Amino acid sequence: TLTRVDEGSSQGVPSCVVTKDPSTTPLTDEGFQAVLSMGVVARTVEFIRRVVVEMLGAMVSDESQLSSFASSPPGSMYDLTQLLSEASWVCFGNATVCLPDPKSLPLTDTGFQQVSSQQNETRLAEFALRVVEHFGGQVVDPSGLLELCRNVTSLVDLVSGLESRPAWAAWEDAAACIAKDDADSSSVALTLEYACLYMNAFSCASIPDQCTSSVMDSMDYALSVYTLEHGGEVLPTCYFQGTLIFARPRVVQLVGPTCVVSKDPLTTPLTDEGYQAIITQQDTEQTASFIHRVVDERLNATIVDASELAMFAASPPSSMYDL
Repeated sequence: TLTRVDEGSSQGVPSCVVTKDPSTTPLTDEGFQAVLSMGVVARTVEFIRRVVVEMLGAMVSDESQLSSFASSPPGSMYDLTQLLSEASWVCFGNATVCLPDPKSLPLTDTGFQQVSSQQNETRLAEFALRVVEHFGGQVVDPSGLLELCRNVTSLVDLVSGLESRPAWAAWEDAAACIAKDDADSSSVALTLEYACLYMNAFSCASIPDQCTSSVMDSMDYALSVYTLEHGGEVLPTCYFQGTLIFARPRVVQLVGPTCVVSKDPLTTPLTDEGYQAIITQQDTEQTASFIHRVVDERLNATIVDASELAMFAASPPSSMYDL
């Protein structure tokens, strides 16, 4: 079987291919049935939001009512459009009451279009600020963010504008694609499935035991390895099909060893993936810090000669096994 690669759909742009992906499947009854067959509320929500924005030219004014509606959706696209046309939480026109809050809109291209259609620079900047923070940035010069907002027309544009890590924001060096604090279980499972499918070399069957006790830890490990395998930068790696499905480290993981494979020798897991993340930086001091942890935590031993450690770290072995 030959599968045509649809460049548009990989960027979250609707295609003529009916799939179970709510961000790209056509807004037809066939597309609706494909999404419904998944039985995943989060995916139904995304499809319905697209219908509201793209088909009806309207806006969702109450996300909680949308979620409630999506948990028990109608059986056909015809019934869906009829019900949405009469729903109290679907707003038509530009009335102030219809304006969705940019601080709660989903970080998807549909969410971007909803706030962009308001033609309010300040509200668009509030949405963009969340995108910056999602990728491990902190805005230090709001004027720079406002300037970027004046020149973007989609979430793709916004993400592209952040790839160079503009100087008007401070960026985390050790950021990685990992699970969001508020990620729902269905999104976690789908994201983990995608990351494992598109790894270059790593097999998710090799996720270490200490990171398999919870699905969030498993996802942190898999997604952070995925980041490193795809260039090591969160932008644009952590952006997929019109949705920011990855995020900055969770608060509970900011101190001590984690399941996030990163370039930080003090917190990256003591696994081959963690080791590779360190030695690829070709920084003797960083490598020495990692090796010091291996000696302390893995071997329960002590470094007795720091100078010999430094020499060893300057030309380290190629694998954790050899180390």
